[in-house]
Amino acid sequence: MAIIVSNESSLERDPMQEAIQQALAGMDLSRVQDSRAAFRYAVSSVDQGNVPTLVGAQTGGNSGTLGPTSPVTIIGEDSIVTTTTANLTTIKLVSDQGGGGLPGNTYYYGTGPTGVKGFYTVASTMAVASTSRMTRTIGSNGVSTFDLATVADSGTGSLLALVKDAWGRITGTKAATITGTAGRVTVANGNASAGLPTIDLATTAVTAGSYGDATHVATFTVDAYGRLTTAGSTAIAFPAAPVTSVFGRTGAVVAVANDYKFGQIGLSTNVYVTMSATQAIPANTQTVVNYDTVARDSLGEFNAATHTFTPQATGYYLINASSYVPTPSSGGAITVYTSVFVNGGETKRIYQVVLNLGSGLAYVTNSSALMFLTAGSALTIDLFSIAAITIGNFARIDNLTIIRLA
Repeated sequence: MAIIVSNESSLERDPMQEAIQQALAGMDLSRVQDSRAAFRYAVSSVDQGNVPTLVGAQTGGNSGTLGPTSPVTIIGEDSIVTTTTANLTTIKLVSDQGGGGLPGNTYYYGTGPTGVKGFYTVASTMAVASTSRMTRTIGSNGVSTFDLATVADSGTGSLLALVKDAWGRITGTKAATITGTAGRVTVANGNASAGLPTIDLATTAVTAGSYGDATHVATFTVDAYGRLTTAGSTAIAFPAAPVTSVFGRTGAVVAVANDYKFGQIGLSTNVYVTMSATQAIPANTQTVVNYDTVARDSLGEFNAATHTFTPQATGYYLINASSYVPTPSSGGAITVYTSVFVNGGETKRIYQVVLNLGSGLAYVTNSSALMFLTAGSALTIDLFSIAAITIGNFARIDNLTIIRLA
């Protein structure tokens, strides 16, 4: 004979289960709590196809008796436990030992805290490694809720550069200390470990203060970053005989009309030369007029030895030349003309006259011209006469004036 025990987790139907069902049909189930409990505890003896009736399945339907000579076989390892006292064999599901009753939705089947198998709440097996990092709360329904534990702010730390993954976890760190360029920028507490960093300009060798006064001019040296690297004062050099007035006036003097005399106007070309002696002009020969006495030459541009004017600057010049020319005592009429030569070539003829010989008269060849001259060029005044003549009897007449206008 074999004893077959089935529980509610069995799903397949087979002949033995049919035999158990037949056994249950012959039981007095008036005191069994419910049909499901009866099915859980159903026990039947099967011997050569005969199905005997279970005896004594009363008191909640959780036990029965077998004959003293009936061998017992339990099918379902670790699922059923049996106890035998005298001729009474008790068969019981393991799940009835531990948790008691039917399991809920937050239970598990296994070995409990005391080592006994059964159904236990899931929450009873969960714990946190450290309550300072994580907290756990168990609700009335047995559901556990986990959360991060709050921490106090220590008020300390240092600057770090962080790398985070997509889940916000820190995967890398490195120091992020603020530094300054030596000699230009200073940084105090650059890693913020003792407070916020403080950034400032580095000091230079210059002493703070005021430079320059009524008799000194301030002097400075500035580097590529706009900082003063040196500073000082230089005395103003005053003339031995200081200026006491301007244009005969003192105080805040403003120049007015006629304050400046001609010779006081800037350093510009201002030439006035004359002839110191008479000069013979050969017939039909272009001859340089011998202006050999310098009365005024503001820039030293006239050469009295070569009777040549050489301008220092390129610009426009006003040229005025005059000569005293007496007529010969005999012969016919003659032609006389004055020309400006530049670099050895005639540039402009500025005066021409026809003289009647024997008239006893004299002529003054006075003429002016505005010319554009290039710095470094050589200018002379040349005179031409068909007949031989002599010029230069009067210094006040035989002269040359050159003034630069622009």
